[in-house]
Amino acid sequence: MNWDPHNAYGKETSYPDGYALLPKKRILNVQVKGKGVMPASPEKEDWKAIMLALDKDGYKGKIGLETHLFDGTLIAAAHTSMEEIMRIVGEI
Repeated sequence: MNWDPHNAYGKETSYPDGYALLPKKRILNVQVKGKGVMPASPEKEDWKAIMLALDKDGYKGKIGLETHLFDGTLIAAAHTSMEEIMRIVGEI
């Protein structure tokens, strides 16, 4: 299964509530939306906690970045999003 926590933004709490309901062994891909990881985004999610939970649960799949920012800053936002992901990974 693919898990994209940001798809639930504003509708439900994808982490930790939604994540707790997922069959962990069936997660094969995790998607990070750019606006869900951007440092100053009001839609920022706790990706450090999410990544720690994935690690604790033995996740071995991929984590992909979907920028999905269509305000003319796509390339710059992709770089900023990836820098934030790498900062989080560095803390873990």
